[in-house]
Amino acid sequence: MAMKALESSDAPYWGAVEWLYVGERSEADWENALQNTLIDNRVRYMCIYNWNDIKNNQNAISAIHMITKNEIVSS
Repeated sequence: MAMKALESSDAPYWGAVEWLYVGERSEADWENALQNTLIDNRVRYMCIYNWNDIKNNQNAISAIHMITKNEIVSS
């Protein structure tokens, strides 16, 4: 639903604020969720919300490291 709103928006930039991915997820799940959020080339800011629950999640941390090390190619 949110992505449909972005598709119809004429805003030059946007941010994913209070982004939260919940539940037991694999590193690949985390990478996919992050990439899907950042795929739009208009995103300029992403804030991962509720860090206290994520900072000890090794799958999340590994995925965040992979995403921040690699260039994300948008279509």
